[in-house]
Amino acid sequence: MSYRRHHELLPSVYNQRYKLFRNNSKLTPGHHHWPGVRGDVRIPSFPEVLSTLIEEEDISVRSYDAWSKFFPVSIFNTHQEGDLVTNFVCQVVTGARQLCRIFADDSNEASNTSINKSTSYLDWDILGVFAHEQGLVHELDNRYKLAKAIGAYIRRSNLRLPLACPTKETIDQLYRTSMKIELWATSFGSPKPLTNFQTSWEETLQKMKLCSVNASSALEQEVWKNFFQQRMSSIDFRETNATAELLNLSSNITHQ
Repeated sequence: MSYRRHHELLPSVYNQRYKLFRNNSKLTPGHHHWPGVRGDVRIPSFPEVLSTLIEEEDISVRSYDAWSKFFPVSIFNTHQEGDLVTNFVCQVVTGARQLCRIFADDSNEASNTSINKSTSYLDWDILGVFAHEQGLVHELDNRYKLAKAIGAYIRRSNLRLPLACPTKETIDQLYRTSMKIELWATSFGSPKPLTNFQTSWEETLQKMKLCSVNASSALEQEVWKNFFQQRMSSIDFRETNATAELLNLSSNITHQ
């Protein structure tokens, strides 16, 4: 089983949990309905749920404890120096010596160690839902399309959203838990040296990977006031109404 540092893992857990809409065991990319409509929900910010995730998502230790009762379990540490894929193939995949040599010899291949992807779609959705709650979004506007429009506007205008970050108490709690699990994982050893835990932690804080959009502060900015005003006045509600009617028809057919 693989091990990933707790402070790097939790933003991905959050992203995976809320990016898809889960309803009656069905997964839908994105959230298309406003909270309370057809079972859809309001996405909490990452700081809102972090304290719960810190204790709830102790995945590596819990998985090891459960599986090791029935068969031997080895730990693949994803934080070893070098390329992640090469390390995995050479250390984990049985009977892959030739493939291992191919990966190891290809020293010019870009390392595929990019983790902790931005939860930007969730930030856009949180901002759109908050604006809707403030009466700045037409009730027939599509939630998913609005979130995508917010993201496109941010990229086009090279904007930065104001962020809300966890409290010092929560950050300290995460550090202690992440360090505790790191010590557990390193007790198993690894074929190669590990990247520095403290450097990883400081990068997480510096790049504000534990933060989410501060929707209230964003809506105090003229740029976002203008964005929502212009969208309200320019959106083609004939198309929006037609989309809403199709969604209603689809829902009625599904429930028959």
